[in-house]
Amino acid sequence: METAPIKANLKFLANLDEPLVYIPSKGGGDKTDHVGNFTMQEVSIHDGRIDKQSSSLDVEGFRLVSQKTEVQDFYDDVQVESTYHEEVKALLMEMTGAARIEIFDDTRRSSSLEQQQAKKIREPADIVHNDYTARSGVKRLRDHFADDPNEADKLLQRRFAIVNVWRSIAGPVYNYPLVLCDAATVGPVDQEALFYLQSRGLAYRAALQLLVSGFFSSVVEGIPMAGLEAELAETVSAKLATAEL
Repeated sequence: METAPIKANLKFLANLDEPLVYIPSKGGGDKTDHVGNFTMQEVSIHDGRIDKQSSSLDVEGFRLVSQKTEVQDFYDDVQVESTYHEEVKALLMEMTGAARIEIFDDTRRSSSLEQQQAKKIREPADIVHNDYTARSGVKRLRDHFADDPNEADKLLQRRFAIVNVWRSIAGPVYNYPLVLCDAATVGPVDQEALFYLQSRGLAYRAALQLLVSGFFSSVVEGIPMAGLEAELAETVSAKLATAEL
């Protein structure tokens, strides 16, 4: 049984008209700084435990699961590394079928300034974001294997994924709950625009490529780096030429 969604104002990046700078907090009571042109946008938020009882990484982009843990203190690095890492590896192996799991970056967060200062941990993230792109994801893999670049090259010959594993370590989270964007809610291609282009003589594939290319162009053109902008534009064009649309 679905529940009524709540409305909340979330902070989004509006555009790239201003320089974009991200200065992460180090933990212990300081704050993350975001410099750029941001806007608050009201969105509907559903209770995923009730309204999304079935989810997957390949469709929604996330999966909600229950997992028991033997860890008694998540602020104890020894317990986290010796016990929780193994639990996470087993969970991801089961969920993804991956042949290999590498774990990095244990991040603890709390909205309590007292806890942040006492445990030297970070504050909740309060901006809509994704941690990695197709470009930075590859860089992260290379950084992880900085001491063994040949291994990085070997792994990049196959598919890999970066998966965030989040859990509450102190009961239900009420004041800063984790909010996820359901990839399945992203709108499809505008069918009226597609029909219009076809009515003007374009074949289905050509019309679809034009619409998708137009969407990406509006994003790529906003990148304040001429070389990267051209590289991405060429990549998008090449992908569209061979994609199964």
